[in-house]
Amino acid sequence: MTQATIDRTAQLTKVRQDLLDAIEGDRRRSRHRRRRRVAGLVVAATLVSGSAAGAATGFFVAAPGWVKDIFGAQDGVQANDGIRVGVIDDHVTYAAPSDDGGFCLYYGPDTRSGPNGLGCTPSDGRDDQVVMTVALGHDGGFVIGRVGSADATSVDVLLPGMDEPFTTSVRDDGFFLLALPAASERFVMDGDVFERLASLSATATDAHGAIVGRSATPYAQPNPVDDASSAPSP
Repeated sequence: MTQATIDRTAQLTKVRQDLLDAIEGDRRRSRHRRRRRVAGLVVAATLVSGSAAGAATGFFVAAPGWVKDIFGAQDGVQANDGIRVGVIDDHVTYAAPSDDGGFCLYYGPDTRSGPNGLGCTPSDGRDDQVVMTVALGHDGGFVIGRVGSADATSVDVLLPGMDEPFTTSVRDDGFFLLALPAASERFVMDGDVFERLASLSATATDAHGAIVGRSATPYAQPNPVDDASSAPSP
């Protein structure tokens, strides 16, 4: 392990602990203020993990050409709409929508161990369906999902181990993204991962607050958390 790796690990550990301390502190405040603060922490965690960035699309950065080529080799995947969504254990993560209403993820190559390769989250194509995948790593994690309804403007996501849902906007091609707060990640990793992920749920609403989609319950992780499938490198 190099000194740079040790320094990076220490920095990430401090960031995660700071987020956890902030969440615990917010729980001692009023419910209204707590929800506002936790929503801010989700944004902060997303930015720290590299999961969000401004782009011409309005939220996500377009995937590079070599990643779009990988998506393009899969039947029914809209490769030209591939986007960069985050970083898991130094593996840059990309997503592309699929024709059935689901999406595929590609974990880019890196010398550090972690998830890699290609995996897809299917949908049955119903407009009222919300599909999701949880990406987990030693440095943190996030939920990436897609809403079937074109009328959806926001999604309320109840994360494992949390008492209240987080609200996030529906972005390009129906995608939404939430970083896992440290408390939620700790809850998941302190027990049977798949059993604890089962409590994850999402409800999509339109601009008037009407429900236009829900995730299947209980949630079932569509791909192994430590996905080690293979795919071409650049």
